[in-house]
Amino acid sequence: MPLGTPPPETKSNKNSIFTRFLLIVLPALLLSSIAILFYSHTLNMSEIFKADALYIPTLYKDLTQGGPLANWYLTPAPYVFPDWVSYFTAYAITQSHYHAMLLTIVFQLSILAIFVHLINSGYQDKFRAYIHTMIGLAITLACIVTTDLPSYAQLVQSAHHSSAFIMQLVCYWIVLKWLFSSSVKHKHLYSIGLLIITILMTFSDKIFFIWHSSPLIIFLCYTSITNNKLNNQTKFLIFYIITGTIIGLLLYKALIPNQTDYHITISPEDFYENFTFISEMFSAYFYQYPIIISSIILWHILLLGILINTGIQKRTLPKDKKSLFAIYVLASTSSTLFALLIGDIRISYRYLLPIFLWPMLFWFLAIPIIKNKILLSALFLLTMVTSASKLNTKKMQFNNDFYPEKIQCLDAIAQRYSLKNGIAQYWDAKPISVLSKQNLNIAQVNNDLRYYNWITSTAFHREAYDFAVIDQNSKGNYLLDESKIKRINGSPIYETLCSDDWKIIVYPKNALHTTPKFLLQQSYKIDACELPSRIGERLSDCSISSDSNETGYVTFGPYLPLPAGRYKAEILFSSDSPIGERVGHWDIVLALPNRLLKITNGVFNGTKSIKETVTIDFSISQQYHDRSIEIRNFSQTGGALRIYQLTLQRVSN
Repeated sequence: MPLGTPPPETKSNKNSIFTRFLLIVLPALLLSSIAILFYSHTLNMSEIFKADALYIPTLYKDLTQGGPLANWYLTPAPYVFPDWVSYFTAYAITQSHYHAMLLTIVFQLSILAIFVHLINSGYQDKFRAYIHTMIGLAITLACIVTTDLPSYAQLVQSAHHSSAFIMQLVCYWIVLKWLFSSSVKHKHLYSIGLLIITILMTFSDKIFFIWHSSPLIIFLCYTSITNNKLNNQTKFLIFYIITGTIIGLLLYKALIPNQTDYHITISPEDFYENFTFISEMFSAYFYQYPIIISSIILWHILLLGILINTGIQKRTLPKDKKSLFAIYVLASTSSTLFALLIGDIRISYRYLLPIFLWPMLFWFLAIPIIKNKILLSALFLLTMVTSASKLNTKKMQFNNDFYPEKIQCLDAIAQRYSLKNGIAQYWDAKPISVLSKQNLNIAQVNNDLRYYNWITSTAFHREAYDFAVIDQNSKGNYLLDESKIKRINGSPIYETLCSDDWKIIVYPKNALHTTPKFLLQQSYKIDACELPSRIGERLSDCSISSDSNETGYVTFGPYLPLPAGRYKAEILFSSDSPIGERVGHWDIVLALPNRLLKITNGVFNGTKSIKETVTIDFSISQQYHDRSIEIRNFSQTGGALRIYQLTLQRVSN
């Protein structure tokens, strides 16, 4: 061979070049796809920027504007780690909620990819592990883009338990390293790592215990029993997991302000109802996406087959890594389903996240491992093309912001009337706060205009407001009572529609109140049908009546904050029972933070269906100034009680 002539290209060299090419191109293609899908709004932006997903952006905005954390009612899972860290960092870099959301998604998926690859590397050579990881991510991305399955959409939503799943992968990889390490020092370090993550994740999201901690304890006990040996190292690791869980729960109790009253209790009697609900959920998904749901079920059956086959062949654990994987994932799936079946929690798709994600990310366990690199690359490209098929390239445009038309409309009105403080229902309050360009302050209220302290801050509350946003497509507790707003505040200076669903009602500066202002000698009347009821039936004349066979509160509320002073209350009622026969009782109580304080009470007697009025004089001391009042009307068995109207009058200071 003449000097200077390059050596002939061998098959090995070609493979090496092709390998390096794939190592660069595939991640770039995947990340660029995510960016394109986000900036083209091919992803469902309304879901990415919906109220639940805007919890952390709203929190960040409030904290950076001087709002105290002590005023916040956080979610039952506060998502402190790693969600706060990743989003706060992303916003510090981008200075934009829009771009910070994408950066958070990219960060989240990057951590996911790294640990899927590390786990895959335990079952095959690094290159195939890498390709399998890319294909798993591409399949998952295709599911996000081409389906309406919420469990996949959670991966691109903030504060939806996706970080708990990602940290589950991190912990599983650490457990594998712990199992196969021969160094006592390394085992100790891995144990400490698991302890720290368990503390942080239990503190941040208690579902981590169901998805990872309890399955891991089962996993460690099972592998020890199989090997007829529960050594001290395993005992210490189990001790660390239990200790980390307890410390995490104690930290939550100690550090989280205004803890949400959202307790989950074991309720075996709900088993059938919960089982029916989950079955119907999967059936509905199956009819929409039969291939995906069938694959998920088949994948789990295959894991069970791996486990059974291991038992038949009497392989020793933990040397059989596939069996370890099968034990852990099946324990996680079983723990999740068991908790949902016997708990009194309202079942949501977000709690099923691992059941949907494990099969897509670790698909290679469900099919024979493909060894040909060309076929592997083709499979990756096929899944990417599936995602790309959602793009309409003719109409596609890149958007530097997400600014819905109805918020643009509201901003124009806010600018015209110099609006600052408003009220809105839960699903509108945070999107307006984060996406508005007018820096609007929005208090979250129910349909009866009482504050709805759920994933919000009392720092948003004001003595008075400038405007109200009424979502006319909402129902029940989310549909603000327009008539009540006008009855308390009079006619607005301007009202209009923004899109087909938002009605904007504008008042003069600080002239909109959510509760009546009790001036001296001024009366405020409340029809019974405006009040909540336990047993009553709402009638056509706006009264509420109980049945003679029922016992309970016919009406209660109205939870009006009263300034200190002397008051007169009137209850207009009737009963078909004979005159003088007791049919129930009433009381007036103050709703204090941890108890009810009874001010006065009395009885209802029969009226032979004639309307009568109970007149009550009572006082609110300065100690309880502006505490919410409740007038409770109770019907006892044997006499129907009908409530027509309440009247409140401030007599003196």
